[in-house]
Amino acid sequence: MRFLTRFTVNSMTRFFWTTLCCLFCIATLAADQHAGSSYTHVVTPQPTSVVLTTSPASATASAPVTLAAQVAGRDQNTAPPTGTVTFQIVDQTQNTQTLVGQLSNGATSVSATVLAGTYSVSAMYNGSANFGTSSSSAALSVAADDPPQSGTPDFSFSLARSTSVAQGSSVGVVATITGINGFTGNVTLSCPNLPNQITCAFSPVTVTASASATQSALTLSTIGATVTVASAGLIAFGLFLLPVRYRPGRRRQQKLRLPGLFAVIVFVFGLSACGGRPQYTQANGTPMGTYSVQATATSGSISHSYTLTVTVN
Repeated sequence: MRFLTRFTVNSMTRFFWTTLCCLFCIATLAADQHAGSSYTHVVTPQPTSVVLTTSPASATASAPVTLAAQVAGRDQNTAPPTGTVTFQIVDQTQNTQTLVGQLSNGATSVSATVLAGTYSVSAMYNGSANFGTSSSSAALSVAADDPPQSGTPDFSFSLARSTSVAQGSSVGVVATITGINGFTGNVTLSCPNLPNQITCAFSPVTVTASASATQSALTLSTIGATVTVASAGLIAFGLFLLPVRYRPGRRRQQKLRLPGLFAVIVFVFGLSACGGRPQYTQANGTPMGTYSVQATATSGSISHSYTLTVTVN
């Protein structure tokens, strides 16, 4: 009887633990399947389209060309796409000029000055987390400038109409000089009457103009905001320490002479008056806003000016 009782108890114990282990395995498997199904999420970017336009319709070598792109998603009820658009201007020899525009409300535009000729232009939306990439292309024809009716030797001078630059940074603009009616000679470039806290530098400053276009790089620089920290108490202390001298005594003890004592007294009173706090001097740099920068090209008695609109942001 005792054997049967022990056998029954052992059998029930094994059955209990076996059942408990099976239930734990089933619960773990179900939890893994639930976690896998709960966190699997694939985001599909919304398809987009780009509309590329060029202006003016009759472009010339002395006037900049504006490339504009309008990006839209397939679902018109969502917010406009964000991000950047890369513009490329490719001539017949595959020389490529690349510009990047930042989208604002789904639109952006850039300006560029190109020589007379035929070009292939394109605009590619680089996409974002919610919108897919897309592109568009068009053909661009730029005509040469009409020469002066008098036939007098002259030269044309052009650069971009507008540009933007961050406060404390610089931006580059290409200036193009082309001889007309057989004009050849040195042309000097400058920026007279610059706005306050904006500097201008041409490289090179003097170019030799001929029938073929010659270019110079114009760099416009702005001044960033700065903060200067100074401590009047510490400066005064350093100045008064200059006349301090020491002399050894018989027991090799150093005694401070009168100028040293006076310096210590001034230092203590200076800290009491100024509180030992540093003094801050702030320079705001070039104010943000829109400025007109005049660029001039001069050769002897011939002079041409161009006005560039610069936005500091």
